[in-house]
Amino acid sequence: MDVGAGLRLVSVGPVEGGPSAFGEAIRSAAAELGRAKLVIVYLPILPRAELRAFLAAAAGAARGATIVGATTGGAGFTERGITRNGAVGAVLGGDVCVRTADARDLRNRGREALHRALASLDVGTARCPSMLILMDAYAIDGETLVSALREHTPIACRCFGATAGDDWAFRRTYVFHDGEVLADTAVFVLLESPSKMALDVLHGFSPAPDAREMRITAIEGSVLKSLDGRPAADVYLEELVRLGLAQPGEDVVRALFRSEIGIATPFGEQLKIRAPLAVDPDGAITLAGSLPAGRTVRVVVATPNQLVNAAEQLAARVRRRIGAPLRGALVFDCAARMKLLERQFEAEARAFAGAGRSPTLGIASYGEIAKFGGSVEGFHNTTAVMVGW
Repeated sequence: MDVGAGLRLVSVGPVEGGPSAFGEAIRSAAAELGRAKLVIVYLPILPRAELRAFLAAAAGAARGATIVGATTGGAGFTERGITRNGAVGAVLGGDVCVRTADARDLRNRGREALHRALASLDVGTARCPSMLILMDAYAIDGETLVSALREHTPIACRCFGATAGDDWAFRRTYVFHDGEVLADTAVFVLLESPSKMALDVLHGFSPAPDAREMRITAIEGSVLKSLDGRPAADVYLEELVRLGLAQPGEDVVRALFRSEIGIATPFGEQLKIRAPLAVDPDGAITLAGSLPAGRTVRVVVATPNQLVNAAEQLAARVRRRIGAPLRGALVFDCAARMKLLERQFEAEARAFAGAGRSPTLGIASYGEIAKFGGSVEGFHNTTAVMVGW
């Protein structure tokens, strides 16, 4: 079955030059399609004026197309390779209609802004809808975003995307919408195409051998305050030492960055992962997403080879659901995986594109979004989300 045959994607880059070189690459991709309807742009964290220059170049090269995008968590990639300091993108065209909206001032307006933006898209009237979402990582909790998506999109609507990054500076991230460089904002791109896209999620992590369950006894948003009634960092570091994953007296922040927190889901052995980002003086751990109080978590681990194998499995699953060579794919891969993979990150990027080097655009992000009517949907960390057609 040739699913999504009407939607086409031509990837752009990596481009290591400035806005002019990127604009020329966009122009070439748009010419290949005949008519560009959407351009997705992923850029390293740069001063706002420089980001706007790249967006202006893209808009000038693909006149009439909607321009969206985000800053990366340290890398972007296509089927041709990865870049840590350059630009990547994709031009979409063919039998697809595009509508966009954005929700601004999320820290103050939160749910109201999300619901207003999503309602304006009137997703229920779209034929075979799918939605791309890009959001400032520091704007609002990802699970709040996914909750709003569930309210405003039918169960058959595939929703996918990521939160932007800033190459592990943890200061400010940006998303892009038609020439604007926006913080505290989520951008929604509704895609209407003839058939459903294939969407899946996989991370490759499993509980560390002999890892014990630790109960969440206090959490506020994404700040994990206590486990088993004690400061979360104390309990977590003790568990890492017990498992041989940290040394007694080791700095807790360094130790946490080598492991992840996994929580069980209702779907078999699949786990939802949360990446630790920082430790407060009082022992609270800031996670890259919220978790429910009262649930239990365990230390989860993966080797670089296991992460690359997970990428291969994920791409194979998406290809099987399409039943034909992919005409295009978008990948949202956590920046924490990039850190764990180190030199093997490029091997993981190749795994997503497959031996046939399907047209692919990917970003290393701070959080991954997947809503597709079941399985392990929601907001993820240290996970790969892939959509193909």
